[in-house]
Amino acid sequence: MKMNRLTTLIMIAMVLGVMTGYACNTLAGSPAEAKEIAGYFGILTDIFLRLIKMIIAPLVFATLVVGLVLVGGSLWQVFGNIFIYNRPPATFGFVALPILFFLAKGFIILPPNIAAVFTFFGRYAGTLRDDGFYWVNPFYQRLRLSLRVQSEHTDAQGQRPGRKSD
Repeated sequence: MKMNRLTTLIMIAMVLGVMTGYACNTLAGSPAEAKEIAGYFGILTDIFLRLIKMIIAPLVFATLVVGLVLVGGSLWQVFGNIFIYNRPPATFGFVALPILFFLAKGFIILPPNIAAVFTFFGRYAGTLRDDGFYWVNPFYQRLRLSLRVQSEHTDAQGQRPGRKSD
C-alpha cells in the first residue's frame, strides 16, 4: 500500500510535536518555567492561526459570490425571459430559486454575547456561542440567548442597592 507523501509529513510533524511537548514538560523545573517555555511556542501558533484565517476568508468570500451569481442567474432565467425576450421563463430558474432561497435561510449572524440554540424537529441539535457568520441546517429552529450576566445584586447603573455612588 502506497502512502501519500503529505500524509507521511503530517504524521512526522505530529510525532515531533508530541515529543517536543513532552521534552519541554519534563525538562522544566517548575510549572512557571513550563509556562515560560510554552510562551516561546506562542508565535508559531499565532502564525498557524493567521495562515488558516488567510485560507478561510477567501473561501467564504468565494462561496458568497458564487451563491449571489447563482441567485442572479436564476432570477435572470425567470424574469429576463419574461420581460426582455417576451418568452416563457426557464424551468431551471423556477426550480433553482426556491432551493437557493431555502438554503439562504440557513445563514446566521451572531453578535458578541449572544448564543444560538438549535433544535431539529423538537430535538436538541447544537449550540453556537462564538460571534460570527455561520451557516446551519435550514430546518433547524433557532433560539437566541443573551450571554450577558444578569445579577440580582445590582441596579440598572451597576451599583449595589443601599450604596451611594462616589
